[in-house]
Amino acid sequence: MTARPERGPRLALVAAFAVGAIVTLIAGLTWPLLSIRLEAAGHGGAAIGLSTAAQTFAMVAVAPFIPRLAARIGAIRLMVLSVVAGVVVLLSMAAWPGYATWLAFRFLLGVCYEILFILSDAWVIQLAPEAKRGRVLGLYTSVALLGFAGGPIIIDLVGSQGWPPFVAGVGAMALTALPLWLARRHGPRAEGRPALGLLGFVRATPTIMLAGAMYGFIDVIFLALFPVYALHSGLDEESVARLISTAIAGAIACQYGIGWLCDRLAPRPVLIGCTLTAMGCALALPIVIGTAWATVPVLVLWVGAMDGFFTIGMVMMGRRYKDIDLLAANTVFVVMFGLGSTAGPSVGGAAMDLWDPHGMVVVVVLVCLAFLPFAARRDARPFEAP
Repeated sequence: MTARPERGPRLALVAAFAVGAIVTLIAGLTWPLLSIRLEAAGHGGAAIGLSTAAQTFAMVAVAPFIPRLAARIGAIRLMVLSVVAGVVVLLSMAAWPGYATWLAFRFLLGVCYEILFILSDAWVIQLAPEAKRGRVLGLYTSVALLGFAGGPIIIDLVGSQGWPPFVAGVGAMALTALPLWLARRHGPRAEGRPALGLLGFVRATPTIMLAGAMYGFIDVIFLALFPVYALHSGLDEESVARLISTAIAGAIACQYGIGWLCDRLAPRPVLIGCTLTAMGCALALPIVIGTAWATVPVLVLWVGAMDGFFTIGMVMMGRRYKDIDLLAANTVFVVMFGLGSTAGPSVGGAAMDLWDPHGMVVVVVLVCLAFLPFAARRDARPFEAP
């Protein structure tokens, strides 16, 4: 009789992990897949960038409406509707390829992705036990990163042409229906209205929200500009690809340890440590870049620390907010991530034009220095709705 109440939350946690992994897998599949297809069709970099922006812009545009939609429709019902819509969009993209049609479909896919991403994040934070929240969220971040890495693997297995990659994406997305149905009685808590507006969450907890922006800023700089930095530093393409894969694998392994430290020490000192680590690794990069044995640990620590901003930000949100306020705060956190990921490659790229290739390093160091005072702020007391 005592096991039954525990089974539902555990099943819900498994379902939230599954949704997070599959949603990131869809992103890891569609972003490179559609760029490859558009490039093969003769579209240039600006056109491909605009197509990608349609998907990412949708993520930012829809985010403010998600808490109200979840409260009105029900979080699980909204997630199921997003899965169904995502399946339809992926099949439509396979059936009607073309630049203009894909702009519209990518916007809709971004809407579906954002709903599932925000709700699965909030769901895990709500379900994570207080004493183990850091470890649970660290593991969740690792699983999500593994899902993202699975997208390119699908392309390698089935190719980039025709229906197969889209059908694989449909199959992956459809798999979320089963865990969502099984955990339907224990979905994200989304009743009522948030106590603060979107800007209110930024003013109330700037450290948390800026951690989301830092994650997007540095993460996308790494993904978009580190390959250019490494090539301009004399490495060949094969070595660069190997370094990136190794760094991401190491970063995945780091997240559980970062979560464990949050549970043992508190999130704030771990956030300071990640900021200093990211800054120190950026400073070390010009020194070690030509030596493989030294470059690998520097990159693993750098990527692990910057992914730690996401893990620690979620841990801090779980301490600060509850229920619908947690969902709304996570929405702002993801919007800040989107803003950071938009600004990062633009600022970093401009800096590289001014000082090739070390301008990227300067930008990362300056951003970390600017964030340190926020990372060192005392934790605010638990949030109490009026």
